Amino acid sequence: WAEWNGKYRDDLRRFIKGDPGMKGVLATRVSGSADLYQVNQRKPHHGVNFIIAHDGFTLCDLVSYNLKHNDANGEGGRDGCNDNFSWNCGVEGETNDSNVLALRSRQMKNFHVALMISQGTPMMLMGDEYGHTRYGNNNSYGHDTCINNFQWGQLAERRYGHFRFFSEMIKFRQNHPILKRDRFLSK
Repeated sequence: WAEWNGKYRDDLRRFIKGDPGMKGVLATRVSGSADLYQVNQRKPHHGVNFIIAHDGFTLCDLVSYNLKHNDANGEGGRDGCNDNFSWNCGVEGETNDSNVLALRSRQMKNFHVALMISQGTPMMLMGDEYGHTRYGNNNSYGHDTCINNFQWGQLAERRYGHFRFFSEMIKFRQNHPILKRDRFLSK
């Protein structure tokens, strides 16, 4: 039986956005969260590591929005989580600023590298491999629109950049068994 590691999500988000005092916690999470899972003969793969899940921001939105933008949901912005541990890299939402876009791209790659080198079972959200956005909506379950649909055109546009990096990191993980240990790290 495996379970989603919500502490991994929150701690990695806080570390990568630059919150102070997160180095030790990062080491614990990347090394398999033994503080949570090293009981009852459990193994590192019993922890499902994730940065993004079906509810909440997409990876692109995590680095593009400080606040949720759920007005289209018809609930006056009261729905969705307020604790996203996100950082917009200096500009809220969509931008054409090449410096901000480059920083956001690096941050998404930082998240993916951390996920792929961490002990445990990695989980990604569909669309994060090409940088899908829901335009800051972190509770989009009720929308049958492009914000929830896989955008094949965007994947094709980004196949040599963002998508290639994500693919190569997955291959890197697959080719290095040390990243898939069946025991927790020890001294």
